[in-house]
Amino acid sequence: MVANEGKVKIKKFNGADFEFWKMRIEDYLYQKNLYQPLLGKKPDDMKEDNWNLLERQALGVIRLMLSRNVAFNIVKEKTTASLMVALYSMANETLKDVFRKSHKGLVEKRGQWLNSTTTSCLVVATLLTTVAFATTASVPDWLKENSSSPNLEQHPKFIVFGVSSLIALAFSVTSVITFLVILTSRYQQKDFRRDLPRKLLLGLTSLFISLGAMVVCFCAAHFFLLKDKLKLAAFPLYAVACVPVILFAIMQFPFYFDLIVATFKKVPQRTPSD
Repeated sequence: MVANEGKVKIKKFNGADFEFWKMRIEDYLYQKNLYQPLLGKKPDDMKEDNWNLLERQALGVIRLMLSRNVAFNIVKEKTTASLMVALYSMANETLKDVFRKSHKGLVEKRGQWLNSTTTSCLVVATLLTTVAFATTASVPDWLKENSSSPNLEQHPKFIVFGVSSLIALAFSVTSVITFLVILTSRYQQKDFRRDLPRKLLLGLTSLFISLGAMVVCFCAAHFFLLKDKLKLAAFPLYAVACVPVILFAIMQFPFYFDLIVATFKKVPQRTPSD
C-alpha cells in the first residue's frame, strides 16, 4: 500500500516499522510547510482560523498515509500531535491488544445480551425438564395383573410415548446444563469466537429437540384417550397441537441459522490491498 503525494511515495502505516514511517511523514510535512501542528502548540503570531486550517491540513495528510485497520482505531483523534502519540502507542501494542481494546464495549454489550438470552432459555428448559421427568415416570393405562409390565407395552403408540418422553428428558437436562455453563462463563473475548457460540448452539438445539419430543409424547399419550371416540379425527388435533412448536421454530430459525454460520464459518482474512 503506497500513497502518492506528488512525486513522493510513502508506504501507508499498517502498525509496523513506525519509526521509519514517522521519519518520512515528518519530512514530507516539513516540505509542505505543515510541520507546526506536529509541535502541538499554536504560534503566538498566528490567527486562530489559520491555525485550525493548518492543523486540519496536516491531520488530513497523515490520515491519508494510514491503512484502514489503523485509521479505524484513531478516528477519534482531532489534533496532529495527539494522532502521532496514538500511532506511537499503537505501534508498541500487539495486534491482540489493539483488537481487545477496540472491542471492549462490544464484548460487554454482547455479554449482557447472552446473559439475558441464556437466562430466558434456562427457565424454559427447566420447565421442560420438570414435565419430562414427570412424564417418564407416568405410564398410560394400567399394569398387567401380577406384573409390573403395562398392558400396552407392545402397542406402537406406547413405544412412541416411551421413546419420546426419554428423548425429551435427556435433551432438556442437556440444555439446562449447557445454559448453566454459559451463565457461569467469564465472557472473555476469546470465548465469543468459538466456545460460547457452540455452547449456545448446543443448548438451543437440545431445547428444540426436547420441546418437539414433548409434543410427540403428549400426542401419543392422548391417543389412548381419544382413539375410541375420535379415531382418525384425532390426527388433525395432533397437527394443531404441533402448530405452536412450528411457529416457534419459524420465528427462531433466522437467529438459529445465523448462529450456525457464525460458529462454523471461517473469518475471512484481510487482503494486502485493504
